Order: sequence, then C-alpha cells, then structure tokens
Amino acid sequence: MTKLKSLSENKTAPKFSDAVFHEIYRELISKYRHESERQHLIRAIIDIYQRKYPAEMRTFSRIMDEKREKVANEYAADKEQRQRAIFRFPESLMSRLNTLVTDPPFLSQSNPMTKDELTEWTWFIKEFPQFVIPKKI
Repeated sequence: MTKLKSLSENKTAPKFSDAVFHEIYRELISKYRHESERQHLIRAIIDIYQRKYPAEMRTFSRIMDEKREKVANEYAADKEQRQRAIFRFPESLMSRLNTLVTDPPFLSQSNPMTKDELTEWTWFIKEFPQFVIPKKI
C-alpha cells in the first residue's frame, strides 16, 4: 500500500496564516449554521487539511479507491478477517482530529452506541463520503 508523504516533507503546501484559518472557520460557520460547534470544528479541520495538503488528499483518494475495490462486499467486510471497516483517514489528519476533537473523542463508539454517537456517525458519513469505505452502511 502506498504511504502518504510526511507533512513536513511537503514543500509545496501553501502557508496558512491565522487570518486564513479564521476566514475559513467563519465561512464554515455561516454556510453550515445548523451544525453544532463540534461539527464546525470537525469540518474546519478537514477543510483546512484538504486545502493545505491537496497532493496527500489525491494520494489518499487513490488508496481509498483501491481499498473499496478489495473489500469482500458492498458493506466493506474484510476478506481475510471478516471485519467491517467503516472509515479510513490519512494518518496526519486523524492525529489532528484526535488532538482537537475531544470529550467525547472523534467518532467514538460505545456498545451500544449512544444517540449522540449515532448522530455524529450519520452526519459524518453523509458529509464526508471520501473517508467512508463501504457503499452501504
């Protein structure tokens, strides 16, 4: 499997100032008024990451296409382990999400799932299909 380049190795990444971060966040807040502060934060982290590292996102998109082709069925069951993977993220994006989205952790899951967890998962699957492996959930 192809590994994504380290963010520190990416010399072509645009420089983002605090003003740019604030502008992106204000834009997201006004465009998605119905979303919670937590959803705004998740959306901002992903949007900024995608804008700042387009090459990594293109590589990740190819990796996801390969992953989706290799699953056993449309529900993304793993051929070898009989497990079902739902999401996949570039490692550096996931570390940002885990660092900044806390209490509860990003896409947390208890057994059984709480209403809030289910709501977040449903929202995320709908809003960010590029990170979802199965064709059907």
